[in-house]
Amino acid sequence: MSSDEEPRREEPTTERIDKEVEQRELESAGWEKIEREGKVAWRNPKSGFLYPQGTAIALVREGADLGDVPRQPEGGA
Repeated sequence: MSSDEEPRREEPTTERIDKEVEQRELESAGWEKIEREGKVAWRNPKSGFLYPQGTAIALVREGADLGDVPRQPEGGA
């Protein structure tokens, strides 16, 4: 390496997301994997709503209970 060159900077380390570990965690929490047109969504066992994997795993890890989420806006007919 010549004196004109700057030393290579290392990329910052980021936490690697292990999709298989997340899938097992979602399945053990009762979530159902749904595959359509090459995309994956996860069905919440309490509400029946579908979520992308990142959102689903966040909900499971936060312990969010979405079973009581209203399906209609408040005050709606």
